[in-house]
Amino acid sequence: MNGFKRNIIGVFIFALMLLVIVFINQLPDGKTDREPKPDLTNVLTRAEIEKALSEKGFYPVKVVEDDGTYSRDDITPVIYYLNDTDTIILYDYASIAERTHNVSVTHLGDSISVDYPMSDIYIHWTFPIRNFSLVYRIDTEAMPDSIFVNKMDNDLNRIKQVALDFNNGKEALLYGKGTNWEAQSFVEYYQNWYEDKDGEVRADQLSKQNLKVRYLGPENEKPQSIQYEYIGGGTGRGAFRTISADKDGWVKVVSSAGSGFIPNPKTVCTLNLVWGNNKETIRITPQNS
Repeated sequence: MNGFKRNIIGVFIFALMLLVIVFINQLPDGKTDREPKPDLTNVLTRAEIEKALSEKGFYPVKVVEDDGTYSRDDITPVIYYLNDTDTIILYDYASIAERTHNVSVTHLGDSISVDYPMSDIYIHWTFPIRNFSLVYRIDTEAMPDSIFVNKMDNDLNRIKQVALDFNNGKEALLYGKGTNWEAQSFVEYYQNWYEDKDGEVRADQLSKQNLKVRYLGPENEKPQSIQYEYIGGGTGRGAFRTISADKDGWVKVVSSAGSGFIPNPKTVCTLNLVWGNNKETIRITPQNS
């Protein structure tokens, strides 16, 4: 793998590790003793996965059984060779419970994994899709630098959308406004219910949220550096600079991913901001869609 691709992948993985470290997400216990029992989520078939992939522009040119290299949990995956550089490795588990027990991911497109053979040639991303685990593999050595970054963005987003669609993915916008600042958090998430081996109903869920703020105060008093504490699906602390605002004035504060935050109509997140001798607290709540 050449230096350019190694650096791109290194930055990508480092960013994912920061998300896991900065935001401490609590796994759901899944028990619903005091709530109505939710509907259990149906399992999928391989044909349904193949159809959805083809509708997103992924056309397998060759399908083979694994030679043992990628076998795990007594599951032999089916391997789809899409072209000279791209491969999809598909694991078909008997149930969502079996997949969640054997496949650990922190978010859709998890590339931090020791489950697959370590290589300087391949990089892998894992997408949980109900009872399936889909692994997208790229041969970085055979791929031209000119299309590498675009492929990471474009193709990964298309596969992520397949996963979200099958997982009944949803979106939510949370918003809050103070005197000097307004804030919004865009959340992509899914939550599916399944029954484990002990008969307990549990949640298979993941989410990703992006928090932004915009300054509302006097322009001549606009601060350059702001300290923040965000409490929502975990606690994140850090700083951001207003110089990085987009053309509409919004500044990206932080992104987080994990399994501990699923918004609902009663969700309240808190953003504490400090700049100079000033401070402000903003309550961020879901907006009606």
